[in-house]
Amino acid sequence: MTGMPFKIKDCSHECGSECGANLTACPTYGDLPQPLQEVCQTKLFLLQYLHGVPLSEIGMPQYSQKINRGMKSIKNRNLIYQADDEIFIHILANPEDIRDFYIPIEPCLFGDVNTLLDKIELRLVDAVDELAGINDAAERLKVILQIVDRMVSLKHDRKGRAASSGEAAETAAGAENRTKKSSSRSLVSLLSRGGKSNGKLSIDTVQ
Repeated sequence: MTGMPFKIKDCSHECGSECGANLTACPTYGDLPQPLQEVCQTKLFLLQYLHGVPLSEIGMPQYSQKINRGMKSIKNRNLIYQADDEIFIHILANPEDIRDFYIPIEPCLFGDVNTLLDKIELRLVDAVDELAGINDAAERLKVILQIVDRMVSLKHDRKGRAASSGEAAETAAGAENRTKKSSSRSLVSLLSRGGKSNGKLSIDTVQ
């Protein structure tokens, strides 16, 4: 079964910093087993998910980079595995059904994505001429991502650190290499993804 069997809480910033800026002070991060800690260092949205779910009720999930058939024998499953670079799946036993919950964990669960998407949609209207005559879907996506690259910027964190090369790749220029994936997922991930440097995405108001 898909869906959320619980409501995800927003980060309460108990560490006293922006989420991800001070992992050692994060109470949730400190409780995680080492494999999950290592993944959360580069996948901040996974830490935000784990911070928001009721771990005291469901227990600490077991992490596996990949799923395997041997996991079928596990009773009362509570597992997280990595489906691809941007998505994790949380398999959670359903006490009221023989089918487990399969909860997708992705960057778009967090952040004010809708507001950013609305701003991008308005800005794309000004660039509609650049799509004239382009009928191939893959080519249109490529041009759209190039346009998004011009309007999206990644700000430094308050310590003045620049984004790492991995985070900079989240601009549309880097996203161009991901056109074989779902375009909507790539764009949403671009807008909501976090990283070690705590860079913030913003939409430029002028061309």
